[in-house]
Amino acid sequence: MSAWRHPHQFNLVIASAECLSIMSNFEQNRPEKPESGGLLLGRRRGDHIEIIAVTEPGPGDIRQRAFFHRRDPSHQESAIRFWKESNGEVDYVGEWHTHPEFHPTPSGLDCEQWRKASLAYGKPLVVIIVGINTFFCAWMLDGSITPLKSV
Repeated sequence: MSAWRHPHQFNLVIASAECLSIMSNFEQNRPEKPESGGLLLGRRRGDHIEIIAVTEPGPGDIRQRAFFHRRDPSHQESAIRFWKESNGEVDYVGEWHTHPEFHPTPSGLDCEQWRKASLAYGKPLVVIIVGINTFFCAWMLDGSITPLKSV
Protein backbone atom coordinates (compact mmCIF):
# COMPACT_ATOMS: atom_id res chain seq x y z
CA MET A 1 0.00 0.00 0.00
CA SER A 2 1.14 3.53 -0.66
CA ALA A 3 -0.17 6.94 0.33
CA TRP A 4 0.30 10.51 -0.79
CA ARG A 5 -0.87 13.72 0.87
CA HIS A 6 -1.68 17.25 -0.22
CA PRO A 7 1.05 19.68 0.94
CA HIS A 8 -1.39 22.36 2.17
CA GLN A 9 -4.59 20.48 2.98
CA PHE A 10 -5.51 17.24 4.67
CA ASN A 11 -6.21 15.30 1.48
CA LEU A 12 -4.87 11.75 1.32
CA VAL A 13 -4.66 9.39 -1.63
CA ILE A 14 -4.26 5.74 -0.71
CA ALA A 15 -3.54 3.04 -3.30
CA SER A 16 -3.63 -0.68 -2.66
CA ALA A 17 -0.49 -2.75 -3.12
CA GLU A 18 -2.27 -4.67 -5.90
CA CYS A 19 -2.94 -1.45 -7.85
CA LEU A 20 0.67 -0.30 -7.45
CA SER A 21 1.90 -3.70 -8.63
CA ILE A 22 -0.31 -3.66 -11.73
CA MET A 23 0.85 -0.18 -12.72
CA SER A 24 4.50 -1.04 -11.99
CA ASN A 25 4.27 -4.03 -14.36
CA PHE A 26 4.09 -1.49 -17.20
CA GLU A 27 7.09 0.60 -16.11
CA GLN A 28 9.16 1.61 -19.14
CA ASN A 29 12.48 0.18 -17.98
CA ARG A 30 13.50 -1.02 -21.45
CA PRO A 31 13.59 0.97 -24.73
CA GLU A 32 11.06 -1.30 -26.47
CA LYS A 33 8.36 -0.80 -23.80
CA PRO A 34 5.67 1.69 -24.88
CA GLU A 35 3.73 4.06 -22.66
CA SER A 36 0.78 2.46 -20.92
CA GLY A 37 -2.09 3.73 -18.86
CA GLY A 38 -5.62 3.38 -17.64
CA LEU A 39 -8.24 4.53 -15.19
CA LEU A 40 -8.05 4.76 -11.41
CA LEU A 41 -11.19 3.42 -9.74
CA GLY A 42 -11.96 3.91 -6.08
CA ARG A 43 -13.91 5.51 -3.30
CA ARG A 44 -14.16 9.09 -2.15
CA ARG A 45 -14.04 9.11 1.63
CA GLY A 46 -14.64 12.69 2.74
CA ASP A 47 -11.54 14.61 1.65
CA HIS A 48 -9.65 11.43 0.80
CA ILE A 49 -9.47 9.08 -2.18
CA GLU A 50 -8.89 5.34 -1.90
CA ILE A 51 -7.75 3.67 -5.14
CA ILE A 52 -8.93 0.06 -5.17
CA ALA A 53 -8.62 -0.90 -8.86
CA VAL A 54 -6.89 0.20 -12.05
CA THR A 55 -7.60 -0.62 -15.65
CA GLU A 56 -4.83 -1.96 -17.87
CA PRO A 57 -4.05 -1.06 -21.48
CA GLY A 58 -6.30 -2.75 -24.02
CA PRO A 59 -5.82 -3.65 -27.69
CA GLY A 60 -7.65 -0.51 -28.85
CA ASP A 61 -5.33 1.88 -26.98
CA ILE A 62 -2.61 3.76 -28.86
CA ARG A 63 0.76 2.98 -27.26
CA GLN A 64 4.08 4.44 -28.40
CA ARG A 65 7.38 5.05 -26.61
CA ALA A 66 6.43 8.58 -25.57
CA PHE A 67 2.66 8.62 -26.11
CA PHE A 68 -0.43 6.88 -24.76
CA HIS A 69 -4.03 7.47 -25.80
CA ARG A 70 -6.76 5.55 -23.99
CA ARG A 71 -9.29 4.38 -26.62
CA ASP A 72 -10.08 0.78 -25.74
CA PRO A 73 -13.69 0.33 -24.51
CA SER A 74 -12.51 -2.04 -21.75
CA HIS A 75 -11.64 0.96 -19.53
CA GLN A 76 -15.19 2.32 -19.56
CA GLU A 77 -16.65 -1.17 -19.27
CA SER A 78 -14.59 -1.84 -16.13
CA ALA A 79 -15.58 1.50 -14.59
CA ILE A 80 -19.28 0.78 -15.18
CA ARG A 81 -18.96 -2.77 -13.82
CA PHE A 82 -17.23 -1.61 -10.59
CA TRP A 83 -19.80 1.18 -10.16
CA LYS A 84 -22.76 -1.19 -10.58
CA GLU A 85 -21.30 -3.98 -8.42
CA SER A 86 -20.60 -1.50 -5.60
CA ASN A 87 -24.00 0.22 -5.83
CA GLY A 88 -22.31 3.44 -6.89
CA GLU A 89 -19.66 3.44 -4.16
CA VAL A 90 -16.69 2.74 -6.48
CA ASP A 91 -16.27 5.40 -9.14
CA TYR A 92 -13.78 6.95 -11.55
CA VAL A 93 -11.24 8.80 -9.40
CA GLY A 94 -8.52 9.55 -11.95
CA GLU A 95 -6.04 8.26 -14.47
CA TRP A 96 -2.57 6.78 -14.62
CA HIS A 97 0.09 6.35 -17.27
CA THR A 98 3.80 5.64 -17.58
CA HIS A 99 6.79 7.74 -18.61
CA PRO A 100 10.23 6.45 -19.65
CA GLU A 101 11.88 8.54 -16.89
CA PHE A 102 13.48 7.53 -13.60
CA HIS A 103 11.59 10.29 -11.75
CA PRO A 104 8.60 11.22 -13.94
CA THR A 105 7.30 14.72 -14.44
CA PRO A 106 4.13 15.66 -16.33
CA SER A 107 4.45 16.98 -19.87
CA GLY A 108 2.66 20.09 -21.06
CA LEU A 109 0.16 17.84 -22.86
CA ASP A 110 -0.44 15.88 -19.62
CA CYS A 111 -1.18 19.09 -17.70
CA GLU A 112 -3.47 20.44 -20.43
CA GLN A 113 -5.51 17.22 -20.58
CA TRP A 114 -5.67 16.96 -16.78
CA ARG A 115 -6.96 20.53 -16.44
CA LYS A 116 -9.71 19.83 -18.97
CA ALA A 117 -10.70 16.59 -17.21
CA SER A 118 -10.70 18.31 -13.82
CA LEU A 119 -12.93 21.14 -15.02
CA ALA A 120 -15.30 18.78 -16.81
CA TYR A 121 -15.66 16.29 -13.93
CA GLY A 122 -16.24 18.74 -11.07
CA LYS A 123 -14.98 16.39 -8.34
CA PRO A 124 -11.44 15.84 -7.06
CA LEU A 125 -9.39 13.55 -9.30
CA VAL A 126 -5.99 11.94 -8.94
CA VAL A 127 -3.34 11.42 -11.61
CA ILE A 128 -0.38 9.09 -11.33
CA ILE A 129 2.64 8.81 -13.61
CA VAL A 130 4.65 5.62 -13.17
CA GLY A 131 8.36 6.19 -13.65
CA ILE A 132 11.23 3.72 -13.54
CA ASN A 133 12.18 4.52 -9.91
CA THR A 134 9.34 6.63 -8.53
CA PHE A 135 5.71 7.59 -9.01
CA PHE A 136 4.41 11.13 -9.59
CA CYS A 137 1.00 11.70 -7.99
CA ALA A 138 -1.13 14.86 -8.16
CA TRP A 139 -4.53 16.07 -6.90
CA MET A 140 -6.76 17.89 -9.38
CA LEU A 141 -9.73 20.09 -8.62
CA ASP A 142 -11.36 22.87 -10.65
CA GLY A 143 -8.50 22.93 -13.17
CA SER A 144 -5.81 23.18 -10.49
CA ILE A 145 -3.10 20.49 -10.32
CA THR A 146 -1.25 20.03 -7.01
CA PRO A 147 1.60 17.51 -6.74
CA LEU A 148 1.25 15.28 -3.69
CA LYS A 149 3.98 14.16 -1.31
CA SER A 150 4.59 10.49 -0.56
CA VAL A 151 3.90 9.54 3.07
